[in-house]
Amino acid sequence: MKFVKKWKRYIVMFLFVNMMVFIPALTAGADGQFQNEQLYESDAENGKCGDNLTWIVDENATLIISGTGDMYEYGNKSDIPWCDMVIKSVKVENGVTSICNYAFYGLSKVTDISIGNTVKTIGTWAFYWMGNENLSVISLPDSVTTIQEGTFCKCEAKRIEIGSGLKTFDGFFSGGKFAYCSRLEEISVSKNNKYFTDIDGVLYSKDEKTILAYPAAKSGNTYSISKSVKYIGEGAFSGSRLSTIVIPDGVISIGSEAFFNCERLERLDIPASVRKVHGIISGGIAHKAPDAIYFYGDAPEGALNDYTLHCSYTVYYPIGNSTWTKEAMERLERAYSSDNPDVTWKGWNPPLATPEIISISNVSKGVTIKWGAVNGAVKYRVFRKRSSEDWTTVADTVSSSYTDSTVKSGTTYTYTVRCIASDGSDYTSGEDSTGKTIKYLSVPSVSVINESTGVTVKWGKVSGVSGYYVYRKMGTKKYEQIGKAAGNSTCSFTDTTAKSGTTYTYTVRAYSGSTKSSYTGKTIKYLSRPSVSASNVSSGITVKWGKITGASGYYVYRKSGNSWEKIKTVGNSSTLNYTDTAVKSKNGTTYLYKVKAYSGSYTSSSISGKKIVRLTPPSISGVSNSSSKKMTVKWSKNSKATGYQIKYVTGTVSKMITVKNASTVSRTITGLTKGKTYKVYVRAYKTVLSVDYYSGWSSVKSVKILK
Repeated sequence: MKFVKKWKRYIVMFLFVNMMVFIPALTAGADGQFQNEQLYESDAENGKCGDNLTWIVDENATLIISGTGDMYEYGNKSDIPWCDMVIKSVKVENGVTSICNYAFYGLSKVTDISIGNTVKTIGTWAFYWMGNENLSVISLPDSVTTIQEGTFCKCEAKRIEIGSGLKTFDGFFSGGKFAYCSRLEEISVSKNNKYFTDIDGVLYSKDEKTILAYPAAKSGNTYSISKSVKYIGEGAFSGSRLSTIVIPDGVISIGSEAFFNCERLERLDIPASVRKVHGIISGGIAHKAPDAIYFYGDAPEGALNDYTLHCSYTVYYPIGNSTWTKEAMERLERAYSSDNPDVTWKGWNPPLATPEIISISNVSKGVTIKWGAVNGAVKYRVFRKRSSEDWTTVADTVSSSYTDSTVKSGTTYTYTVRCIASDGSDYTSGEDSTGKTIKYLSVPSVSVINESTGVTVKWGKVSGVSGYYVYRKMGTKKYEQIGKAAGNSTCSFTDTTAKSGTTYTYTVRAYSGSTKSSYTGKTIKYLSRPSVSASNVSSGITVKWGKITGASGYYVYRKSGNSWEKIKTVGNSSTLNYTDTAVKSKNGTTYLYKVKAYSGSYTSSSISGKKIVRLTPPSISGVSNSSSKKMTVKWSKNSKATGYQIKYVTGTVSKMITVKNASTVSRTITGLTKGKTYKVYVRAYKTVLSVDYYSGWSSVKSVKILK
């Protein structure tokens, strides 16, 4: 089969050369293009070109193909009805489903072509030598699914647009899918195409594992193939003007004529990952091959040249690599002709692969650089520079990662890595002079505290930042951003969505542009703030608070003077009060009370303090029915009080009067109902800054009104 395929290729090449020389219907100009100057001498400038298709050339020299269905299949270019006409524009209307072989062969005056969205297939050499420097684009509609071999050969379009429907380039044509397209600058592919894509105007397979075609006239002298590529397609760089093509380590196969007729390419480096080559510099007709081909690994399968190649070149193979036998060299240089190229073989010591930095990141201790381990490397040297400074050595290491702890926050650094000899005396690999750049941002110090409205996160300022991102997570879940603080003046954020009894971990990352600092988390169980009340009772002051979800218990604090004192730990979350008996005798003393909920080591926030003045309750010394419908109440004096309140109750009716003189210790109450019994209570009060503080009520005294 291989033999048959090879000779098929020779036959195609033979026919191609003879057609170039002997087709009488076309005359070549000084620029090598077909001139197409003679007018069509037939009686008709219209006719049929399919069972249901017609063609016409109008007064503007526009070829219009219309109707429905496929075009006829013509056996030769000269069979095409309009082949000898001067045509400046082509319009294939909707309804046409195929463009036949040779359809627009040699129409060198064409500057514009439109293709209807019903065309599915385009035949061999359909656009051969079509157009000139004014043909800017050929746009293939989404309906096109198949393009035959040689369709675009020598087409003069500057840009080719591929629609969403294209599935295949059918067959192989010497020189690749866009052979001799010397003006082609860009290949564009619809984002919706499932089989192909373009990267900056270069044609790739959709998975980006195969590079298929580099436009010959694309600007630039150097091209680095995408690192995702495993295969270089047939004729991928055919006719390109590149002087340097960088093949990434990872490519395993290079297709036939991949570098055919790359006249400016002086050197070709084949990485150690390549296992197969398929006549990669083949091409038949005389052209210039790279002066030198350098192999970095084992001898690959296949051959450098599958048939006649009229040129000389030198191949360098790794010294000491046992796969580079005489038989392997003979196989690689073979050509299917007696006119073999002049191949010179030389041994060399290839440098190790240049270490590739695969990640660079800010960490708590500095900047960590990681690179892929290089086969054969014994040691690495890490370099660093700032802005336009020269590279300086950071460290030598045998590891494939290093953390630079000498960095300063807010400073931008660029890093690169080279392999070195074990004694550090010499470099054993190339270098990436571009390197990887990062702005170092130190880790913000973080603290968290429970507040009345949620959890407040605070952090220390970091130099060189644009702002900060605040994150939260629960348990083992991932962090989620919950806040952002722009600038470097705001260094706190309150999470008002926190729920009492839930444990959260918070962290903060500084940012500058797309660069972020590393981070450390702080964990807290959110406990909401208890509400607090305080009141005087006979035995002291009773403090009460609201129940808090998630609390294990409560701490009770008291303040008199300048300092707070924890006076009680309530270990039962259901107990919501405490009586401070220690202040029973401290009549007239002012106190502040607060309560914090706790769970383990986590505590809630608290109110600033509930103020109360300790007042001992008065004792009633007497209650008597002193006269008709009257009673007289007497009580003990409280020297710290502002006044007193008397409450008297009969049945469900309760009334109160206020005595606004602390020295008054008796009061006669009138308007009582004869025959009823009244219960009487007395309490003291003290007014401080317009706020009244009350003692507990005295013990009850009763009296029946008999008068």
